[in-house]
Amino acid sequence: MSAPATRELLDAVERFLGRVELVERRPHPYRSSFAIEELDVRRGGGELLSIVFKDLGRSGLNPAGRLAKPSWLHDPQREIDVYSSILSTHELGTATFYGSIVEPERDRYWLFLERVEGLPLWQLGDIDVWRAVARWLVQLHVTVDPPRGVRLLRYDKRLCGGWLSRAIAAAPSVGLEDLRPRYELAVARIATAPAAFVHGELYPSNVLIGDSGAVRVCPVDWELSGVATGMLDLAALTTGLPETDASLLVDAYVGELPEMSQDPAELLECCRLYLAIQMFA
Repeated sequence: MSAPATRELLDAVERFLGRVELVERRPHPYRSSFAIEELDVRRGGGELLSIVFKDLGRSGLNPAGRLAKPSWLHDPQREIDVYSSILSTHELGTATFYGSIVEPERDRYWLFLERVEGLPLWQLGDIDVWRAVARWLVQLHVTVDPPRGVRLLRYDKRLCGGWLSRAIAAAPSVGLEDLRPRYELAVARIATAPAAFVHGELYPSNVLIGDSGAVRVCPVDWELSGVATGMLDLAALTTGLPETDASLLVDAYVGELPEMSQDPAELLECCRLYLAIQMFA
């Protein structure tokens, strides 16, 4: 995995921002499955922009990312489509989409975004901020109707069901086979629940909270975004929290939702089981 030359990156940026001058190029401070860097550039009028550059091609995956995002799951176009066709058309506080370069013959899927100043949610102890994220999720799930043509995952029985066999193969001594009946019921509940546009990996490490004063909720890493029950995102958000804190987030989320046709507690537990099995795999 070799980084592109600086001149190549600047040529790419100039396609959608016009003439720029590089001020600084540096590694991104947070981990990602893909190669990710920060670019500070100055535009012709003197404006300084801080840009996040993400290489979503298969060659941009680091070794851990190749395990977490196998080839059948990885679509280098997905996150680009999500930013360009969904997030850029909704005022959700996510990073501004500057542009992308898509050249499949070169495995070049480059994404350029605003660098948002802030901290990942897991570093913040204020439960009110966490509750604000849960309420933000309702806005995402209720207001976004993905347009046709966006290459989203479908969290159906086929996708969700396959993780258990992978987990058993990865951890044969854990006894995961005993969970098969329960897991299959959970997958059936997830697949038949009312669906929404979801992030897919809304763990606290993937939620950036902007430091601009008001709480700016800015999830990152939308590579596994798709269509599923919104409880999938809520389950990821509450992963590892004490039960009392998790309950506060669930109440904040459910309290903002229209009436649900399924028991949220049961559906949430199904999603938690799915995510736990996915972690094993």
